[in-house]
Amino acid sequence: MGRRVYYKSHKPRIDYILLSAIIMMIIIGLVMVFSSSAIYAAERYSNMYFFVVKQLLWTLLGSLALLAGLHIKTEDIGRMIKPAMFVTIILLVLVLIPFIGSKAGGARRWIRLGPVGLQPAELAKIIVVFYLAAILDRKFTKLEKLSAEIAPPLILITFVALLIYAQPDFGTAMIIMAMTGIMLFLGGIHLRYLGISFLVFLIFAVYAIFSFGYRRARIVSFLNPFDNRLDSGFQLAQSLTALGAGGLKGVGLGAGQHKLFFLPEMHTDFVFALIGQEMGFAGTMGVIILFLIFTARGFRIALRHPDYFSQMLAAGITLLISLQAAINIAIVTGCLPTKGLSLPFISFGGSSLFLNMFAVGVLLNLSRGVRKRIR
Repeated sequence: MGRRVYYKSHKPRIDYILLSAIIMMIIIGLVMVFSSSAIYAAERYSNMYFFVVKQLLWTLLGSLALLAGLHIKTEDIGRMIKPAMFVTIILLVLVLIPFIGSKAGGARRWIRLGPVGLQPAELAKIIVVFYLAAILDRKFTKLEKLSAEIAPPLILITFVALLIYAQPDFGTAMIIMAMTGIMLFLGGIHLRYLGISFLVFLIFAVYAIFSFGYRRARIVSFLNPFDNRLDSGFQLAQSLTALGAGGLKGVGLGAGQHKLFFLPEMHTDFVFALIGQEMGFAGTMGVIILFLIFTARGFRIALRHPDYFSQMLAAGITLLISLQAAINIAIVTGCLPTKGLSLPFISFGGSSLFLNMFAVGVLLNLSRGVRKRIR
């Protein structure tokens, strides 16, 4: 028999450790976005502050979103989930229409509204978490078997993932499906059904990778990046070189060389490599520790909240951000094949920052309801 744990009620207050970790990551992000993009922005836009000003504006808007998430009621979230899912699907369809969706780098992922670009896939990740939490809350007693009541919501989530895959955005689609599987596991679905779903997912992933030449090339370059350093392995080889050049303490903030057009648009997916070059191993470990603190505090909220919907919502938000951070860091360090995926709160990107800050606001809101452990 394990030791019994007792809880007592306490005055509701937000998790300031979690909030502090997020603030530190956002500050690091602003500093590194400026460091990594200033020269590129001066060359392309004749304004070295172009990207950091945009990131700062999104940070301010994200702060409002965080405050909104901090004050929203869970019952209001429940009422908004279905309309929000409907709107998300509409946006994912619209982005695929040539004269509506904006194409860049061979992918159609943005809807441009004047100077503002909305990325529906970023919205989809957040909405799927909310939707899954609501489904798991309502269908809790039916998770032992894949009933007719639980199957339709899972088909809808798969449809969302396929719309994102069609952009194409293979990475985000895989994150949504992986997150769905983990949340179903946490929700108590029978392992037999989870295993079958994983097998289908694996077969589709293998097909998706090897049916396209550029994805096959990424697998080959992942295995031997320096043998393909001038072709498909260019990004990974440059990323590993940047990390290695930083050593333990780094070359100094602003002194990194790989942002000088050696690693294109370093302020987005490969900003972690510049952190390693300019701030060294100590800097990269600092960022990883901040994400570990976020993950630990997020799951603490999930484990100690008395409401099941809130438990699943807190776990889902924590999973979404932590999983994306882990995958980005694994890609930059050569542990996974190269795929365009931003580092939450640190990489440049308005939609991602705004929506992640809203999600963190909801998580901080939920932290008010945790039970205090007394022994």
